[in-house]
Amino acid sequence: MFALLSGFIPLLIGIVIHPLGFLLLFAALGFQIYALGGLAKQIGWSPWLVVLGLFVPALNLIIMLVGSDTATKQLKKAGVKVGFLGVSSKQLREAEAKGII
Repeated sequence: MFALLSGFIPLLIGIVIHPLGFLLLFAALGFQIYALGGLAKQIGWSPWLVVLGLFVPALNLIIMLVGSDTATKQLKKAGVKVGFLGVSSKQLREAEAKGII
């Protein structure tokens, strides 16, 4: 979710302050590649295909939404409570201690 949102903030800043927004946009792209590559690896997808899919218009949104949904379903199936913005830090530590994640 944060990977998706990280692309909008620099875009809005880029409208107001062009050079800073442009640099933040590249930083957000790097974060999206890192986060979605890790997510893809965790849910059993090819990280390279997911990262390449980020550069295809509309496909990138579909990949992020389907990947997030798949990860949420896997976590819920394992008994981890998942909220709107993901898993709480406490739940994450408990799941890691149990070896779920």
